[in-house]
Amino acid sequence: MRALRPEDLDRLLVIEQHARRDGMLVAEAPGAAPPESPGGIAWVGDRMQIGLTRDELELLRTKVKSVLERVDSGRLPTF
Repeated sequence: MRALRPEDLDRLLVIEQHARRDGMLVAEAPGAAPPESPGGIAWVGDRMQIGLTRDELELLRTKVKSVLERVDSGRLPTF
């Protein structure tokens, strides 16, 4: 968990992406969520991006920080 960088977690904003082609959705490699995207399920141009919402991502960041603080203080034992 300590090795996680902010950009590692940011990738969770888009875990699946589909492009609209000839009236169908075609799976493609996930791209980055633009800053104005709320995350979750969002259309970005002709692409549908699926992932965590920005609120869910912030909650995850808070949880990671909390777990590391508990480990550092000895309240959460590790082996």
